[in-house]
Amino acid sequence: YEIFLTTIIRLTTNNIPVPKPDYFFISSDKKIIKINIKDVIHVMGQQNFLGITCINGYYLSTNTFKEIEEYLTEPNFIRVNKSHIIAFSSILCLEGNDVRILIEFKG
Repeated sequence: YEIFLTTIIRLTTNNIPVPKPDYFFISSDKKIIKINIKDVIHVMGQQNFLGITCINGYYLSTNTFKEIEEYLTEPNFIRVNKSHIIAFSSILCLEGNDVRILIEFKG
């Protein structure tokens, strides 16, 4: 325990960056599902749920928007308003106040 505690103190005082994972987990339909960040196309808040569109399908999650937003950060994602996050790679064009995105599911 002393070695562990010493290591934790050393790591936290030296400000060593901890790499962010390239995935996150969501609660959906009484299951816990692993989502790869590179697969996310669009996230939309829907009252008490989140709709998460990925290249391998669509998930309705009970996670909060704030929980998911921590993983989907710039430069790969942009929050376009209070209830939408979009992957830059999926944006086709901007038309007035609309953002057109490409959704292709891999099957």
